[in-house]
Amino acid sequence: MKYSLIIFVLFSVLFYCRALLADDYPTPRFVTNKNEINCRSGYMVDDQGTPLGSIKYTYLKKYYPFEVTRNINDQWVEAKDPLSNEVCFLYRPILSGVRGAITSEEVLAYNNPREKKVIAKLAKYVHGIIKKADSVYALFEVKVDDEGKTRKFYVPKDKLIGIYQHEMF
Repeated sequence: MKYSLIIFVLFSVLFYCRALLADDYPTPRFVTNKNEINCRSGYMVDDQGTPLGSIKYTYLKKYYPFEVTRNINDQWVEAKDPLSNEVCFLYRPILSGVRGAITSEEVLAYNNPREKKVIAKLAKYVHGIIKKADSVYALFEVKVDDEGKTRKFYVPKDKLIGIYQHEMF
């Protein structure tokens, strides 16, 4: 009897956790893509698992920020392109936890948020990765050449698309 109760409790917990998989992350939230990703018009799949939704766009840029507006299930999310506001469905396993961002306007970049010594001026729509963020600034890493060299700058969070003002990490 004791083992039956333990097994019942374990199955109940596993079933409950499985039911929550689609809602395991809050919405809205920003995510990025690990690789090339298709932005689809629907999330339904056929018997073989092939998506039925037509491809609206294909994003080639790695770590492009998308704003997840709804968790569909453990395979799909509804997301919005923050530049065009186009809503589509993304295949969840291709999404990444790396935080990418895009500058929303020309922005001054600093070597240190306390000293505020300007070391660069970034153009509008510069793409990069957010390494960390405090209440005002984000450490923003930008690829500066085709050989993979990068530079890190502190930029105000309110000038970045891909992070909410309340987020700190």
